[in-house]
Amino acid sequence: MSQHLQRHKYIGLLALVLLLAAAARFYGFTWGRPYALHVDESYVLSLVYRLARQWASEHSLNPHASSYGTLPLYLLLLVQQAARLIVALLGAAFGVDSVPLLYLGRLISALLGTATVGLIYDLGRRLYSRAAGLLGAGFLALAVLAVRECHFYTVDTMLVFWVTLAIWAGALVRQRGRWRDVLAYGVCMALAMSTKIVAALLVVPLLVAIMTSPVAGGMPSGPSEDCGLRNAEWGMENRPSITRHRRSPKQAVVYALLGLVLALLVWLVLNPYAVLDYGNYFNFDHNDDLLVQAAVVQGTLRPLYTLHFEGTPPYLYMITNWLPWSLGWPLEVLALAGLLYAMLRAVRGAQGDWLVLAWLLPYLLVAGSWYAKFIRYALPLVPLLCLLAGRLAVDMYRKAQGWPARAVVGLLATGVLAASLFYVLAYLHIYAYPDTRVQALRWIRQHVSPGATILVERDFALQLDKMETLYRIGDYRLTVLDHYNIAGVEGVLFQAPEVSAERKRHAIQSMLVTEFVILGDTWRERFLPLRGEYPAEAAFYEALFSGEAGYKLIAAFEAHPQLGPWTINDDTAEQSFRLFDHPRIYVFARATVAG
Repeated sequence: MSQHLQRHKYIGLLALVLLLAAAARFYGFTWGRPYALHVDESYVLSLVYRLARQWASEHSLNPHASSYGTLPLYLLLLVQQAARLIVALLGAAFGVDSVPLLYLGRLISALLGTATVGLIYDLGRRLYSRAAGLLGAGFLALAVLAVRECHFYTVDTMLVFWVTLAIWAGALVRQRGRWRDVLAYGVCMALAMSTKIVAALLVVPLLVAIMTSPVAGGMPSGPSEDCGLRNAEWGMENRPSITRHRRSPKQAVVYALLGLVLALLVWLVLNPYAVLDYGNYFNFDHNDDLLVQAAVVQGTLRPLYTLHFEGTPPYLYMITNWLPWSLGWPLEVLALAGLLYAMLRAVRGAQGDWLVLAWLLPYLLVAGSWYAKFIRYALPLVPLLCLLAGRLAVDMYRKAQGWPARAVVGLLATGVLAASLFYVLAYLHIYAYPDTRVQALRWIRQHVSPGATILVERDFALQLDKMETLYRIGDYRLTVLDHYNIAGVEGVLFQAPEVSAERKRHAIQSMLVTEFVILGDTWRERFLPLRGEYPAEAAFYEALFSGEAGYKLIAAFEAHPQLGPWTINDDTAEQSFRLFDHPRIYVFARATVAG
């Protein structure tokens, strides 16, 4: 087959992969309506609403929060203004008078998530082969964590897009060694850092790209040492590469400074209040301060919402919890094998692998050591791991001797794709039905009489304490069990309040006078394993679920990834994997009320 037809074949296959990726990411687009039930999504939206009000009243764009960069906020604010202009011009013709901010944000996430799949293909094409890029893109299109995060407007999907774009720019630096490509990398790095500051780790791939790039003016020569499989069978045209002379330390330093200085300047333009409001940006007063969240992640500050990470092993937790639930076991095994294969090739001099590893290894070392191991922190690993999985499968197929061996490798890759497809379809089942919290609210309206007394937990993710004020479900008298504030004593920065166990026990017991109790699994899962440290809280949940507290479980709402008759029980996944989009909700009634 000619190279021209070969290219068209890969373009057609890539179009199908992108279509599949978009379908998975846009399915369930209006999940949770009309509520923003994901705590991080609702937080980002609240910041954008506040910015819009500030701009209208005082022309200020100070977010007064620094845990995230300003780019996700400013971008959504800009898109909102553009949407309003479009609706004003064309809305009447289509019967549309507004577009909810929630859906505009999710549109951005889904588009960026789909675009990342395309970037992985082109990165794979440049570093390895078209086949490796295509298979890596296919794996990413079906990666559950990547699909799931596109259903929310949180910062993680945007972060991954900019990181992947920066690595792609690094591939251009490697190939061409032009200062313009270094500048492009610096801009991408700034955009990533303006989303989340952990993207500062992109300095490592920049240095690697510069050190392995050709000296400007190098003359074409034969195939490079790192070209991978370059024939038409694998979709790579035979093209001349650049003679790679060793770049002098002085040249490397100049190029690195060029990229880093531009990255810093663009970051300052996008985050001006890091300088204009330095005191607030770098303070340690609120949960959404950058330094506070850095302390939470590192474990030097341990608020109650991170209790479930007590005793979780660093690094090993990535392999045993993050990646199995992010990718599924088959794809995780292939991806980790691909990572080891890339490390082996890098040691043997394959410089393209060094570029990929220059992001993966530093991020693994840093994120794997964190105390707070929320599963979304695995997302920056997913695209490049999928690419390495695809490259390994393609190289195994190429090196296999005879059709039986190639058939085995082909079946292996097909099996991993099939398993990934099964897993992502099962997970999308969650978005095919109303959220469990919405189901619980409907049940309350139908079965609980107005005026009834209800005890609910204060949990920012469950939001059950906001049922009356935010959701307006009826005239109920709510009592809130607030583990951050017991007996009138509030903990600092969401840490446990300094109250004795006996006083806590008395305060909680005094609340058990309501007709109903509605709660989730969150706090129970945090306190029961630490009953020695939190005896009053653990005793409450044990007594409630055993019936000793005088209540009876009358309704429960839960959802799991499911496809046909097969259900995937994800109770062992990191808590936020379930909490944000399919938490379990329990409704208890007093024994006398339940009959």
